Amino acid sequence: MAPIEKHLDQLHNATLFNGLSDGDFSLLLGAMRHIELQPGQILFEEGRAGDSLAVVASGNLRVSVKKPVGAPSWVSEIRVGDVVGEMSCVDPAPRSATVSAVQSAEVYELSRTMLEGLHIHAPKVAIALVRGIIEQVTLRLRDTNSQIEQALSSLNIATENAGQGSNTSSPIIADPSAQANHYGATLHLAELPSLGSLTTEDLALLQTVAPPQLYPAGANLCKEGQTGASCFLIAKGHVQVIKSIQSIERLLATLSPGALVGQMSLVDSSPRSATLRSAGDVVALELGRDVFENLLQANSPLAVRFQEQIAVAGIRQLRQANQRFAQLSDNPQDPRTGSIMGAVQRMRKQQQEESDEAAMHSVLTYMHTALNEWGLSMKDLDHIKVAKEDGKISNAEVSARKHRPK
Repeated sequence: MAPIEKHLDQLHNATLFNGLSDGDFSLLLGAMRHIELQPGQILFEEGRAGDSLAVVASGNLRVSVKKPVGAPSWVSEIRVGDVVGEMSCVDPAPRSATVSAVQSAEVYELSRTMLEGLHIHAPKVAIALVRGIIEQVTLRLRDTNSQIEQALSSLNIATENAGQGSNTSSPIIADPSAQANHYGATLHLAELPSLGSLTTEDLALLQTVAPPQLYPAGANLCKEGQTGASCFLIAKGHVQVIKSIQSIERLLATLSPGALVGQMSLVDSSPRSATLRSAGDVVALELGRDVFENLLQANSPLAVRFQEQIAVAGIRQLRQANQRFAQLSDNPQDPRTGSIMGAVQRMRKQQQEESDEAAMHSVLTYMHTALNEWGLSMKDLDHIKVAKEDGKISNAEVSARKHRPK
C-alpha cells in the first residue's frame, strides 16, 4: 500500500482541509511531498527561511524555541492531523520555532511554489486552502485579542474621570448619493501601493463592484461595535482610526491613501474594534463580503489576489504581536498565541514607578485594535510613551502618598 493511501483518512480529517471536496483533496495530495522523519530529526529549524506547511500523517512532532541561556524551551506538540508552518506557505519568513520528530513520523509537505501552481492549475483547491489558513490565523488573532481583553480587565482602571477628555462632535453621515462615477474617473488606483499587483482589468472590476464614495470631513466610514461585513480602500484623503477608551474617544492613527483596512471582515463577522472617520474629504471604495464571496466562487483573479492580501495581512499582524509579547515577557512565547497576562505582569513591574495603569490600558488597547486589521503596525508601539496624562496623579503616586509619614 502506498504511503498516501495508508494515511488518507488522517490527512483528510485535518482542520485545514475541511473546505475541500474529495476530488479537490486528491489534487492537493498530488502537489504534496511525503517525508519520513527519524526520532529527533528536525523538520523546520528556528531562524531558517521557511516557505512550506506540513501536515502530520503519523507520529508526533515537538515545537521548541531557543532561550538566551540553556536548552531550548519546549512549547507544544503537533499530533496526527495537525498542520504546522501554514503561515510561511502563504507569506515566507524565518521559522519562529524548531519542529522535530518525537518518534518516527511521517508528514506531507506543501511548498509555496506548489501552492502557486495550484492557483494556476486548480484555483478552487488553492482558494479553499488559503481560506482554511485565513480561518486558522483569524482564530489565533481572536485568541490573542481575548487574552488582551482579559489583561485589560485585570488592570481595574478607575472610571471616575471617564467623562473627561476630548469632546467629539456628532459625526457627519455620508451621503450615499455621493458615490458618483466622477470620483472613479479621477482616481489612479494603479498608483496605490496596496493595488500594485492588480491588472487594469482587475482595477476596472474593483470600481464596478465597489464604487468610489465620497465621505465629507467628520463622516464615519464605519463605527466601533458594529458588525463588520466589508473592507475599505482609502483612495483619496486621510482617515482617522478612533477607539473609545473609558468612554473617551482616542485617536490611534491616521491612515493615508492606499491603506486597505478592515480586511478580516471579509471572512469574519466580528464587531468593529474601532471607528474610521474622515479627517477631511475622503474617497474610499467599500468591498462587501457577499460580493467578495461571489467573486471567489467565480475564480476571479481580483478576489484571489485580495484573498492572499487578507491572509498575508493577518499573518504579519499575528507574527508582530507574538514578537511584541515575547519581548515583554520573561519567557519565550508560544509562536501560536503567546502569554499576554505574563507580558502585562512584566510591564507592570517595569513601569510601576513611572506609569499609570490607565497608560498601560491605552497601550494594550492599541495592540488590540492593531490586531483587528486597521492598518496599524505593532512596530508603532516603539514610539508610544507610557506615561500619565498631565494633571493626573498615577496610582503609584496615590499609594505612596497614603503611606508617606506625616
